[in-house]
Amino acid sequence: HLQAWLEERGRDPADARLVNRIDRDTSGIVLASLDLEAHQALSAALDAHVLRKEYRAICVGVPDPATGNWRDPIAEGSDESIAMRIAADGKPSHTDYEVIARAPGDRYALLRVLLRTGRQHQIRIHAAHNGHPLVGDWVYGTACAQLAGQALHAALLEFPHPADGRTIRVEAPLPAPLSA
Repeated sequence: HLQAWLEERGRDPADARLVNRIDRDTSGIVLASLDLEAHQALSAALDAHVLRKEYRAICVGVPDPATGNWRDPIAEGSDESIAMRIAADGKPSHTDYEVIARAPGDRYALLRVLLRTGRQHQIRIHAAHNGHPLVGDWVYGTACAQLAGQALHAALLEFPHPADGRTIRVEAPLPAPLSA
């Protein structure tokens, strides 16, 4: 969509460079740059963990304790699957979570999630491995007819402006299927 938007404005679609990514079927914010210097500065901020990413996730059940972290190392899965795996020889991975709302009967919880590292499927596999798969996650849990994918949303992004260093904060509200 970004490339089409640029074309409509007479810009070269190749100018768009993704700074961060989100999993397929995850909603929310993706940061892109439109010039090389900005891209390099933002990528360096991402690598230095200066770029702050916060997610909202709906999981099955309620994690106990209500605030904590998951540090299970994540490794590549098999060639036949897109699933990653938790393994002692995996890469260090750190996810902080906080329960911010509970469904009646504690069937589901809305989590505020901060990534301290950025492994593929990190939130999804950490939640599932710790007994709370994300709603609709067909890879690490169970698909949900009401959702196109997992109940995961990139809700907030904070980063230093590449030119002047001031903090830029971008927020995206939960999309209707998740807020319902």
